[in-house]
Formats: sequence, C-alpha cells, structure tokens
Amino acid sequence: MRISLLILGLALSFSQIFAQSISINKIDSIKDVSAGFSMQLRGINSLNASKQKNLLNGYVEFRYQARFQVNRLQFLLQPQLFMGNFGEDQILLRKSGAPLNYVGESGPLLAGNYVLSYKLSDRSVLATGKATFSEDIGYRGLLHNSLSAPIPFLGFSWTGKKFFFNYRYQIAQNPKGEYPDNEFYSKHKGIVHHKFGYQNHWLRIAVFEAITWAANDSSNQRYIEAQYLIPFVPYRPVEFQSGSSDNALLGGELQLNKNGFTAYGKLIFDEFLLRELKAGDGWWANKWSLQLGLEKSFVIGNGTLKLRLEHNRTRPFTFGHNFVAQGWHHRGRAIGHPLGNNFSESILRGQVENQSFKYGFHLSAIELGSRLAQDGGDIYSSSNNRKSDYGYQAVEIPDNYLFYSFWLDRKVEVNGNPYWLQLAFSSRTGYKNDNDYWLEVGIRRGIFKNYYQY
Repeated sequence: MRISLLILGLALSFSQIFAQSISINKIDSIKDVSAGFSMQLRGINSLNASKQKNLLNGYVEFRYQARFQVNRLQFLLQPQLFMGNFGEDQILLRKSGAPLNYVGESGPLLAGNYVLSYKLSDRSVLATGKATFSEDIGYRGLLHNSLSAPIPFLGFSWTGKKFFFNYRYQIAQNPKGEYPDNEFYSKHKGIVHHKFGYQNHWLRIAVFEAITWAANDSSNQRYIEAQYLIPFVPYRPVEFQSGSSDNALLGGELQLNKNGFTAYGKLIFDEFLLRELKAGDGWWANKWSLQLGLEKSFVIGNGTLKLRLEHNRTRPFTFGHNFVAQGWHHRGRAIGHPLGNNFSESILRGQVENQSFKYGFHLSAIELGSRLAQDGGDIYSSSNNRKSDYGYQAVEIPDNYLFYSFWLDRKVEVNGNPYWLQLAFSSRTGYKNDNDYWLEVGIRRGIFKNYYQY
C-alpha cells in the first residue's frame, strides 16, 4: 500500500513537471566527447608469476556528456564505455582487497550518470536518475566517493542564504553469493541520507545521517521504509521503534576558509559507546571514520598551483554489519572510501595547470589493515565472524606501503581541434612485500581523465 501511494505521488508530481515544461520549446545543451588509448606496464619487479601474464595492457574509453534544458526541467546524459583488460576481475579484487585504481567488471563496461532534475524554485531542486556521488569536501570520500558504482536515486536539495539541506533516497544492490553468476546483484537494499548545515564566506558546518536496510530480512519485504522518508527525523530512534536492526551512520563536517587556505574535517560514527571509548580496551563496536585536511592554491605565472594534505583513518568493522546486506557497499564496491575500513592513509597531492598543460604528483602513505573478516577488515562479511570483542587497534594487523604518481598533460591542436597528450608514471612499493609499476601514455580528445590513485 505504501509503495502504491508513493508511486502515485511521484507520478502526479512528474506529470505536473512535464505539463509545465512542454510549453517551452527552447533547449540548451552542452556536449563534450572524449576517447583515449593507453598502455600500462605492471609488475616489472614482481616475483609473482601470475602477475607476469599481462604486463602490457591497454584500454579504450569513450565518454559523452550532454545537458539538455527545457524551462525548469534539465537532463544530464553522461555515458561512459570502457573496453580493456587488466588481468584480474572485479570479484577477485574485491575479495582480496587489492587497492587498485579501477575495479570494474571484466570485458566492456558501460557506466555513467543519468540525471533528470527539476528546479522547483530558485533555491530548491528535485532530481532522480542513476549517478555516482562524491563528498562536498576532501579528496577522498568517507561517506560517498567518486570510484563507487552509480546508484539509482531520488533526491531533493535546498540552498538558502545561510543554510542548506540535502536529502537522497537510493536503491543499492548486494552480492547474492560468493562468486558472480546471472543473479549476482539480485538482492536490493535501501539507503537514505540527509544533511543539514550552515555556510558563509569563511565557514561551512553540517551534520548528516545515513541508514541502510535490506529489502528482505527475516521478517518481511522492506523495499520502502516510510518512516525514513521524513526529513529531520533521527534515524536511530526510528530504527529501534521499527524493531529492525538496520545500519545507521551519524556524522558531522567542518570547513574553514581563511587567507587562501582551506582547512576541513569530517567525523562519522557507525556505532560507539562512550564508556567503551574511555576504557580504551579496543572494543570492536567502537566504529568511526575520520578525515582531516588542508588545501591551498597559489598563482604561478599564467597557471595555478594547488596543494593538498589529507589524512583519513577508519577503524575495523566500520561500515560493515552483522547482516552483510546492510553493509555500506553497492555492486561489490565500497560506497565510502575505496579501502573500506581498517586503514590509515596520508596524502600529499599537488598540480600545476593552465589552459595548455597540467602536471602534478600524488603521494599516499597507507597503513592497510588485515582484509580478513575476523580482524574487521571486510565490509562484505558479517561482523559476527570477529575473533573477539576486545583488543582491536585503530588499524588491526597493518601492512604498510607507499604509492606515488607523476603525470604530465599537454594540449595540442590539430585542424582547430584540441587533443591532450598524456604521460603518467605510478609506483606502489611494499604492498604484500612486492613492488608494482605503471607506465601510461596516451592521447585523448576531451578533458575527462582519472589517474591511478594507489
């Protein structure tokens, strides 16, 4: 009944939207096409024979972006087609926790963002579609990151002179079994996220909540939970009242802008008890994630230098759950930080760019904890598999390694058309007592580009 009423309400709302929009025939569009080819060299110094099978790999990537607008109705079309072979499929990477930059299904991959939005007023927007979300602050996303899989959603945002509010309902997919088959992503779950905050020219502060629940648990089918659709309602009391053990997250963020510097921080609590925090006994359910960062931009000649220093840390078992379907993941990828949990990461990143060139570097010092469920390092396994209730460190059984990357992009014009010539070198040293190297060269028509991040 609740589902029927919700569908009816949405249908009426969008019928009004289209009724108001079709009277306007003017359409504005922005288009950009990008395609590129690169070859990568991996495992030059690796003693692992399995890594030597595909030392030379290539990919071809096509992206298209168009934005159409009719009155207050806007449609964003941003498909992405990726064709390549990196020698390891998504499931093996997910199960092993290998921190590689691209974790995608084997074979051609069609992804992208598709968003239909309607401007309710000068300050509010209603949107729906399928998209990847990233954080408002920080290079890494603790709650949402740009490397996660696109998620179907329905959202609302309001921005006033000083205050803002965001609300989003998402439908995620869970693995059904240990290995992929034709029903691998058949289990669904709901995710609701809202954020309320204040901002001015030097300060931004916000609090937020998020909750996940399985579409079908031991009691009934729960595709839509009406009580979670009410804005400004604390999720944890509602969760207890409903009698279901869902997975609620609570957090806050702060950003300060002064004299060209931007300082920011974010703190997320999955679960915790104050008395257990004070005791310092390493209770397994003291689950939190922290981000601290500093950013500065400088003008150098006709270009701009951007520097960023950031630290991220997430305790074991955070973003997981005793019921696997309610973990903070979607289609085999973490929705938050790509490393999931049980890690510490420090980042130094810089880039100089202008209209004709880009060059920069990325350095990550990573303390990656055990990927085993018993140590709290697997968000795709039940927390009931833990080895004990106490004695967990901030990073349990760590493996330290270093990642660095350098890149250079140069724009050239051929018959009046701009192309980007690209060169990048990356290295990961110390991971599982091994060294890996990537060498990438390519040419690209357009501006889209992501480099290795680990």
